[in-house]
Amino acid sequence: MNERRDSCVAPATAWVDPAEFPIYEQVTFAVTIRLNEPVYGGSIVEVQLPNSFTNDRVSPSKVKSWQTDDPQGAHHVRVKVGRLRQEDYRVSIAPREYVGGYSATTRHGRCVAVELLRGCVDTAEEIIVTYQNTTSPWIANQSPGSSDHEGLVLVMIDGKRVEPSPAFRVRPGPAVVHRLIVPSSARPGDPFPVRLISLDAFNNLSGSSLHGGPLLLGDTVVGALPDGTGRTSSTVALREPGVVRLTFGELVSNPIRIGSGPAGPYWGDIHFHNYPSVDAVGNIPYEYARNVSCLDFAATSEHGAGGLKEHWAQTRRWAREWHDPDAFVTILALETNTKWHHNIYFYDDDVPVVDSQKDGGSSVSPEQLLEYIGDKRVVTQIHHTGWGFDMRRRYPDTTRLFEIYSMHGTSELYDPESSLFMDKHRNRAGDSKDGPFYARDAWALGQRFATHGSSDNHFGQPGVRHNSVTALHCTALRRENVLDALAGGRCYATTGERILLDFSIGGAPMGSEISAARGARLDVRVEVHGTAVLGSVEVFACPFIEGNRAVAVNELMFAEDDPAVEKARRAWTTAFEARNIGEADASFEWTLEFEGAPTVLYTRITQRDPITLPGILEGQDAPQQRSVAAWSSPIWVIPSSLCRDSSSSSAG
Repeated sequence: MNERRDSCVAPATAWVDPAEFPIYEQVTFAVTIRLNEPVYGGSIVEVQLPNSFTNDRVSPSKVKSWQTDDPQGAHHVRVKVGRLRQEDYRVSIAPREYVGGYSATTRHGRCVAVELLRGCVDTAEEIIVTYQNTTSPWIANQSPGSSDHEGLVLVMIDGKRVEPSPAFRVRPGPAVVHRLIVPSSARPGDPFPVRLISLDAFNNLSGSSLHGGPLLLGDTVVGALPDGTGRTSSTVALREPGVVRLTFGELVSNPIRIGSGPAGPYWGDIHFHNYPSVDAVGNIPYEYARNVSCLDFAATSEHGAGGLKEHWAQTRRWAREWHDPDAFVTILALETNTKWHHNIYFYDDDVPVVDSQKDGGSSVSPEQLLEYIGDKRVVTQIHHTGWGFDMRRRYPDTTRLFEIYSMHGTSELYDPESSLFMDKHRNRAGDSKDGPFYARDAWALGQRFATHGSSDNHFGQPGVRHNSVTALHCTALRRENVLDALAGGRCYATTGERILLDFSIGGAPMGSEISAARGARLDVRVEVHGTAVLGSVEVFACPFIEGNRAVAVNELMFAEDDPAVEKARRAWTTAFEARNIGEADASFEWTLEFEGAPTVLYTRITQRDPITLPGILEGQDAPQQRSVAAWSSPIWVIPSSLCRDSSSSSAG
């Protein structure tokens, strides 16, 4: 098979019929190629659909089994070549990365190749590739042509591309979910945006008409939303301080704090994928982040094919074009597979990709990783550690973030009874491993990881409500401030809801490391404002141990059979618990007597009622119900005798 793509254009025109599809329905369609010059025996014609047409069952891990044998079977491909007989050509279907070709690593790319064995297909004759008994994509509103993939069909004749590429669009479905989104803070009298967003069953911005009406604060009209399609917005100004929620009909907004204090928290998703990741789809990541999920900061972190020259240039371009300081921050990022899954976030947006990823692979050895980040200013994180990523291991010093929740489920602790358990989220038994692989294990073993949450969404839809988001307190909405605050642990995670959470010990906020004398009485404070009625507020504590950080990155900091490890992992206790709260707002203060051992504490919030997902994922039988939760970054309390001074400082 010829995978050459040069500046020459194939002498043909091509189109898709139909060129518009309903969202995720059974469809039959054809790609037609009309020749402008004859094609003779020995030639090869190739047709490749984008990943959105090859992914299956609303999953980033399932691929359609295209086949040519059974016309009544699923995902059948039928080929007709001009007036040639069927024995005059041969049809094959092979893995192929859409941009990188046959030599690049691929997971979902599949190319139909038609090899002419004999004869001639004359000028004006047509080669028709029909796909039948298959499904249309579940992502809509993409931008064909803005990237070399989504919404386009690749057609080549002897390695020369047919231009323009056939384009198609997918119509969004009707609205099944509405969200009323406001910022989490505003100053008295200052106008702030109120946005009504409607989503279809697959989290696309819907095509439904929205009827405007009054916005209420209690019984008082404070503004109005105009009519719109898919979304609409307005501005409101409130003068009285306090934490409030607006209503629009039966919809209730997330809480907003009106006051003269610092702005925030800001909301972001810094781990999601679209194409060029080999198992992802979509090409409007930042448009979706800013205008659909209404995020304040975002980072697409691609893996596999993301390192190809064309794709890395595209990722950098998107980060530059969508970066809007003080309004919407983008962060250049990438993901590596380094015996653990590791994201790198750059302060700069003009950096080369990792050498070992330039061929489209994801693997980067620990040595390559350290060499790569050595001369760069970065923050790094680890994620879905419950797959078996050992918390006894030494990670790079830049690793400040622990992704505690994502589309994969929770990495807080191994808990098969939780509705957030990994194996339940994606209908994949065995995803979660029982061992020292979770956030609690990391903290019990002395790792200074801050808590954040991101979607790891593979459909180009950052900030989806049921995946995860990070709440961040920072001094300004600028890239450097955002990364500094993430590295400093001034962040917390939620399952996607915009819950307001403040957690402090001795006046020091989450992410802090403070010192105290044995027997000291420490004031602990938790304040929560949920998006619905709260179920529980819990604070957990653990005396932690520390390993040998003189070992090399990727080596274990503890002996394989060190009994202190298991003892530390089992030492977690509940320092405070409030259940059946019955209201959306709660505040608790109490005094904790410090027992003298280095101790780590964090809080977990749950809301009383789960949310139901808008549609079916991962081939499951019905939409899932998932708990709503939030997790703070920890606070570390160190004995004064081990500290040079008694001042509070950022963990690091």
